[in-house]
Amino acid sequence: MLAIKSPFAFISDRHSGEPFLTSTNQSHMLFDSRTPIEQHRYAKLEADLAADFWGETANGRVQSAFIRVAFSILFSVFCFFLGIDYVICLVWLVVTNLLQAYDYLRARQLSEKPKRSSRRNRFTFAVLLSCISYASIIPIGWFSGGFALKIIVTLLTAGALVSNGVRGQKVPIVGIAVSGPYLAATCAILLGEALFTRSFGVTETVAIVSLTLMGSIYFFESIRFSAKNAEILKKSLIENLYAKENADQANSAKSEFLATMSHEMRTPLNAIMGSATLLKNAVNGKSEIELLRTLEEAGHSLLELLNNLLDLSKIEAGRMDFESIAFSPSELVEGIKNLWANPIAEKGLDLHIEFENPTDLALLGDPNRIRQIINNLISNALKFTENGVITLKVETTSDAVLFRVTDTGIGVSFEAQELIFDPYQQANIKIAGQFGGTGLGLSTSRKLAKLMDGDLTVESEIGFGSTFSLRIQRKIANAADLPKTADALDLDNQNQHDNMRVLVADDNYSNRLILSRFLEIAGIQTVMANDGKEALDLATTSQFDLIMLDVRMPVMDGLAACRAIRNLGNQNANTPIIMVSADAAKAQIALGLAAGANGYLTKPINPQKLFAAIENAIEAAECQPANSHNSSLTA
Repeated sequence: MLAIKSPFAFISDRHSGEPFLTSTNQSHMLFDSRTPIEQHRYAKLEADLAADFWGETANGRVQSAFIRVAFSILFSVFCFFLGIDYVICLVWLVVTNLLQAYDYLRARQLSEKPKRSSRRNRFTFAVLLSCISYASIIPIGWFSGGFALKIIVTLLTAGALVSNGVRGQKVPIVGIAVSGPYLAATCAILLGEALFTRSFGVTETVAIVSLTLMGSIYFFESIRFSAKNAEILKKSLIENLYAKENADQANSAKSEFLATMSHEMRTPLNAIMGSATLLKNAVNGKSEIELLRTLEEAGHSLLELLNNLLDLSKIEAGRMDFESIAFSPSELVEGIKNLWANPIAEKGLDLHIEFENPTDLALLGDPNRIRQIINNLISNALKFTENGVITLKVETTSDAVLFRVTDTGIGVSFEAQELIFDPYQQANIKIAGQFGGTGLGLSTSRKLAKLMDGDLTVESEIGFGSTFSLRIQRKIANAADLPKTADALDLDNQNQHDNMRVLVADDNYSNRLILSRFLEIAGIQTVMANDGKEALDLATTSQFDLIMLDVRMPVMDGLAACRAIRNLGNQNANTPIIMVSADAAKAQIALGLAAGANGYLTKPINPQKLFAAIENAIEAAECQPANSHNSSLTA
């Protein structure tokens, strides 16, 4: 329950600049229970909302200025025809509208910067002067005109006070500045009649007493109404804003948590998937290879789930970044075909690739996100199809490119076709139990499609399969901007790296082990460091052909170590450096390149990514002048 102050205490609070929201002891206890930081945030929200009230009041004066000017002209004409001297009417009209112009100017200034207390004071003073001038015609008309003019000024006063009382003001001191002069005008009439004319008739007495009572009632009612409404509204809005800010902070904390968990989860994933890859090349038994392939696929499934969770969190927080680079749809589809050909064949299904129109053009967009969506669609098709064909069809139109994934699986009911795009939802519980999954893939994929100004839709019928259509805008790129395609790398065919000496710094033993094994199989000699400080010490005394630094390390992180190595001025000052991290965000990559790295490698690491990153980093270092290490190359 809010405790309402008197109008004058309320005005005093606003004039002094103190928060004008008052409360009962219980509310004070709730406010005092907040931490000092929370109280500061609460007070800031309160001040911002008070500024909004002042801004709305000033805008109201700006918008009603034309009506007030038009009414002043009309009323001066009435006064002239009802007996007031034309000089008085003209002087009143000129002075009133000059003050109206001053009122309008101050209102415009305050509406632009409502937080300035000096502008608030000048605005209130301008409103008061304008209303005093406006109300001055009331006693002039009463004492200078006849009975008809007295009725008109009575109606004018009552109408002004009633209007202000009904509308109220979010800033009470402005309400007093607007209503006060009209009440003062009624008091001037009473005083003038009592002291000078003393000619009250029945009509005059009833009119002036009624006017005075009505004016007084609506004047105080206006202030009370304004104070109460402003206080309640402000309490509600501040609590809502405070709750929203807390929700935003919670969302930000969730994003930070997921980013940290991503790093921590990718570290063991890197060990699992890397070990599986190494063992597949070390064993010959068919059953052992099959088990290792299962292990590798499980790692990929965990990685896909982790990526979907992170993407969904970034989308909800409005932090999702997209590239806009040239890519070839045909090459993109060819890579997807190579990825899925074996898993689809192992399940006894066929994979068909169809191009309806020529697709040897270059498009502008984010090929990684498009590939992510299509891979998710094919993964679902493989999961829910036991017999038949999975088809990836590419169609181009004048303004769009469509990727359609069609299967001959179980299908989706009409009722569930929108439900499956909701986070954590699947068509029904039986499907979730039989086929597994979290229901994140399609939700994330549609959100990604929409953020790229496209869409993801489904057409399906129970028992007759499904067709998922990804539509993206057709933005033509220059074919010369297409990246050069590299042949797939093989661990057994890396002789060009023989006799290379590489420094690997990572605080996690399993990461160091996997990296060293990948490199050693390719004939590369590795030297290990547990943190950035050890890497810096080794780089100070020994020469290396390549340095790989994990971003997050104790004692000295990878970014600091990279900057320190670049500043050594010795044989390693221009050595190619690759930053290694689980964080693939653009901001993090930019930090690594700004620190002097020549490349950026994300976990989990596979041989293809590793040797592609090495080639890119060496090429980038060779293309740079000495002591210049800003690169845009990543792998």
